[in-house]
Amino acid sequence: MEQPISISRTLQICLSTQDTLQQRERVEASGRTGPSLHDWGMELTLGYRKNFSNGLGIDINSNIDLFRNRVTSLPKTTTGAYAHTSKQNIVEAKKPYGSIVGYVVDGLFQNHMEVYASGQPNARVGGLKYADLNGDGRINQDDQTWIMNPVPAFSYGLNVAVSYKNFDLSMFWQGVADQDIYNNQKFQTDFWSITDAGSNKGNRMLNAWTSDNTDSSIPALTTNNTADEGRVSTYYVENGSYLKLRTLQLGYNVPEKFISKLKMSSLRAYISGQNLLTLKSSSLTCSDPENPNWAYPFTYIYFIWSAGRILKIKRYVHHKKIITMKTIIYNNIKKACMTLLPGRFLGKL
Repeated sequence: MEQPISISRTLQICLSTQDTLQQRERVEASGRTGPSLHDWGMELTLGYRKNFSNGLGIDINSNIDLFRNRVTSLPKTTTGAYAHTSKQNIVEAKKPYGSIVGYVVDGLFQNHMEVYASGQPNARVGGLKYADLNGDGRINQDDQTWIMNPVPAFSYGLNVAVSYKNFDLSMFWQGVADQDIYNNQKFQTDFWSITDAGSNKGNRMLNAWTSDNTDSSIPALTTNNTADEGRVSTYYVENGSYLKLRTLQLGYNVPEKFISKLKMSSLRAYISGQNLLTLKSSSLTCSDPENPNWAYPFTYIYFIWSAGRILKIKRYVHHKKIITMKTIIYNNIKKACMTLLPGRFLGKL
């Protein structure tokens, strides 16, 4: 007989205003009010569960959440310590904490006439062309603007668990949408001389701009970074949206008739993996949207294992050697696995 369907749903909304940008002890000691951050968020969760009469079970849980924050006040003594343009600080611009100010890249210089007309110091043919936002004919700090918002539009997750008789399958997907990231891996993959000149570089340089490859978006190679192309700019801001398969596990519960003689009440064999699949924006040039800064990468991990529970353990003595509980558990699991798996998988047990 089928069990009734179970559907769950939850909506949570959180609001907070905190002095989070300066240590509270310093604020109290100085008697001054520190910078303030206002943030709010909401999360919606949905769940579905049903067991069928044929032994099939389904359990699905999903969530979507979003949060927003904004720096609401800055003491005059700290205004310059946070991101700002020549006309706005982060409070006046109503931007979230972590926003970045920089230059807007408007393609590459295609010829010497564009270089001469740019008003950009040390500009070069094939180099990055920065936009003159204020129209004064010069490229300087007054042409900087807000170029990166680190807060995603929303994030989401999906948990799926399916069981059928003795088999079970579970997976967890997680992702974020419309998130800006600053990909400074481009210092190494797109430029020869910004950092570590002469060291090994990425193969993207093979498609760098030349007079025969003017459609390329990768700047021409140069041995000297005289144009200061490592400055903060939109060239390094990319779409960091992704969807990742965080975990995947397939398991099998060995029937009791096979394990009862081994003094075990349960035995489960499973294969599991982590970070097996990443779907990302086609415009993202680094391999992992969560690792644009050469941090230690997320690795793909696989497990093949079995776990069981012993009904009763006795202390055996054989040839004056005590067989420990660890040995008994190990041998019981090995015997059970030998009835389930081909011998080539057990050669190293």
